[in-house]
Amino acid sequence: IIIMPETVSVERRQILKSLGADVLLVDSMDTAILKTKEIIESSNAYTLNQFENPANPLAHELTTGPEILHDMNYNIDAFVAGVGTGGTVTGVGRVLKKALGKNIKIVAIEPKQSPTLSNGQKGKHKIQGIAPGFVPKILDLSIIDEIVQIDDEEALKFTQRLWKEGIFVGISSSANILGSLIVKEKYNLTRVVTILPDDGTKYISVVS
Repeated sequence: IIIMPETVSVERRQILKSLGADVLLVDSMDTAILKTKEIIESSNAYTLNQFENPANPLAHELTTGPEILHDMNYNIDAFVAGVGTGGTVTGVGRVLKKALGKNIKIVAIEPKQSPTLSNGQKGKHKIQGIAPGFVPKILDLSIIDEIVQIDDEEALKFTQRLWKEGIFVGISSSANILGSLIVKEKYNLTRVVTILPDDGTKYISVVS
């Protein structure tokens, strides 16, 4: 069973159904989590609970973070990543902070329309995959140096631009790139690393 906010794209629903999943749409991520708990309590079900599962950031500590350090030869000015579950920015951030200390900035990306990390507010936005409307338990705020807000309409327009250039990424990937450009220009940095966590397959009806 997959429980998701009703704002997700048609393609995302179709892909999951084609893989055999029962898709249940609800009004928000908060409701999705509550519904998941109800199902677990009333049936023989189990959830991986990626918002709280320590295996999530640990996977990035063991793989993604070391890979970035190796490929960049330890020469990184900033790491920029959107916060969905918080696993990527937490796991990678811990590795980079341990290796590079104050010489690297760890930057979190969130939608301007739902600045939960910045001031506790949440709202509807169009950058699917990030900003669930609450602060995930696995998110390590102590390693984050800055939070950058990206307007969701700008992220959509930038996604269209990237597609025309043959870079078929998802909306959250576009938000990460926009955030990286902001950080690069703000601090006059040279080597900024980000993650493109999704391709455009699930967003054709949303972006086109």
